[in-house]
Amino acid sequence: MPDLPPKGPRLHGRRGARELLLQVLYEADLGRRLPDALLSERADEMEIAPDQLKFIRSVSDLLHATIDEIDRKITTAAPRRPLAQLAPLDRALLRMAVAELLVAATPAAVAIDEAVEMAKRYGVESSGRFVNGVLGTIQREIEAGPGAAPALEPVTNG
Repeated sequence: MPDLPPKGPRLHGRRGARELLLQVLYEADLGRRLPDALLSERADEMEIAPDQLKFIRSVSDLLHATIDEIDRKITTAAPRRPLAQLAPLDRALLRMAVAELLVAATPAAVAIDEAVEMAKRYGVESSGRFVNGVLGTIQREIEAGPGAAPALEPVTNG
C-alpha cells in the first residue's frame, strides 16, 4: 500500500488555532463560504491536533449560536463604529475574541492579549488599540454580570 502524502503545515498551539479560526471567519465574513466548510477544508489540508480542533470548534460553535448577542455586545461597546462599517478583519477578530471570552476556558487577559496582537499584526495601525478597548469594555461587562451597569464608558475612537 502506498504511503499517503503528509498533510500540510502543522498548527502550533492555541495561537495557531486562533489564527486559523480568524482566517476562516474572515473568509466567511466576506461571503465566500460557510465557516464549517472552510474549517473542514483547512483541517484536511493541515496537521491540527485534536485539542486544537476541539478549541476551534467550541469557539466557532458558540460564535454561531450566539452571534446576535455577540454583535450586540460589540455594538454597545463601540457605538460610534457600526458593526457593518468595521473592517472585515476587525469584525471577525472581535467576534472570535468575544466568543472566546464567553467560553471562559481561557483567562480573559490571555484571550484579549492574543486578539490585540493579531489586530496589530494583521489590521490597520489603529486596530490594536480599538480591539483592546472594545474587548476590555466587554470583559468588564461580563465580569459585572447580567443587569449590571457598564463598568466604563464605551470605546468612542479607534
